[in-house]
Amino acid sequence: MVSEIDGSRVARVLGTGDEARGRAVGHLREYFGNEGEFFTGSLFETFAQAESDPYKIGTGDLLALSMLSVAVTGEGAAYIMSDAFQAEATALLKKIPVDVSFEDEAAAVHLREEGESAGSQLWTLVGKAPGMGLTKTSKLLARKRPTLFPVYDKVIDQVLELGGTHMMWAKYRSWLLKDDPAHGKTLIAHAGDLAAAAGIPSHISPLRVVDVVIWMEFRSEVLRA
Repeated sequence: MVSEIDGSRVARVLGTGDEARGRAVGHLREYFGNEGEFFTGSLFETFAQAESDPYKIGTGDLLALSMLSVAVTGEGAAYIMSDAFQAEATALLKKIPVDVSFEDEAAAVHLREEGESAGSQLWTLVGKAPGMGLTKTSKLLARKRPTLFPVYDKVIDQVLELGGTHMMWAKYRSWLLKDDPAHGKTLIAHAGDLAAAAGIPSHISPLRVVDVVIWMEFRSEVLRA
């Protein structure tokens, strides 16, 4: 049985009411540079995209991680760019549609822990690279399938208590897809509304909106602790 996320802490940005909505929209506009300055994370999905093949993990993908303030070590990069790793990663990426979204019914198949789904196998494969760890692994998977794999880091983990393995996917998905009577829709649908209100780029998925809003709201609180 999947344990549930207690979303009370994030209600101040994902809850109902004008104040919560205003805070969330303000965070999105600041992060994505609607006011001029921006966070480098806003470039994560598009940085060096011309060099990125959806079915391969390339040097552009590794470099894009720096937009989210993490870096792959030289040893890790050599491991990931090896022929053996590349062949296995490509085989797995070909099993995961480019356009599948976290909220789609089909996503459950690719995120399933039981039966070793392609997503689960890809998580394990990337995690074996030297120096990757949970955060870098999640971000590299999010780079390859940004509408499917959620970004994980210390802030998200502490606020939502996800648990820090790929097994968090079911927990996170259950929370975001649960009908919320207060909104009259799911949280991930509400995130899409926030994106539209903020006027951020259309390629940014509702899944990433949730990540950004929570990170912007709680980063100082968590990282200062």
